[in-house]
Amino acid sequence: MQVMLYCVDSGYDTEAVYDYCYNNLNIAVPVKGSSKPMPVKYKINPTEPSSKRCMPLNMYLVDTDQYKNWIVHHLDMAEGTPGAWLVDADTTEEYAEMICSEHKVVVQEGRYPVERWVKISSSRANHYLDCEVYASVAADIMNVRYLQDTDEEETENVKTTESGITFDRTFSPY
Repeated sequence: MQVMLYCVDSGYDTEAVYDYCYNNLNIAVPVKGSSKPMPVKYKINPTEPSSKRCMPLNMYLVDTDQYKNWIVHHLDMAEGTPGAWLVDADTTEEYAEMICSEHKVVVQEGRYPVERWVKISSSRANHYLDCEVYASVAADIMNVRYLQDTDEEETENVKTTESGITFDRTFSPY
């Protein structure tokens, strides 16, 4: 399997991240967590061109709370349930601690109480949780959730030539 897209957190050293993503335009996208709830999981904010970038770069502003809700929901699914979050037997305790480094609390924002994800302890690192959030964003950008399993009958109708060109014999434009 090949990585098709990955997200780079632009919350620290923003210009360096933008330059890196610009230089790796087809595979790296800058992201930043939103400080406020959003009506969508992410939205695209074009960045301004700079002396190093002659055109705008799409930066993805992410509602990290929505993605953390998704992650926890899938962590809670029973093994064998489609969509369950499974980890390898060699997963380290450090990874597990970082994935579980935040919890949801109710905070007062203005006149209304809202649920927000906050660190359980200021000394607990949450880097792997951030990585999983941004990996989920990349999967959404690539529409991974809409991929379907191919069955044997479908693969019989697909032919790949020696030059690597793939043809689907069941496709018809009419």
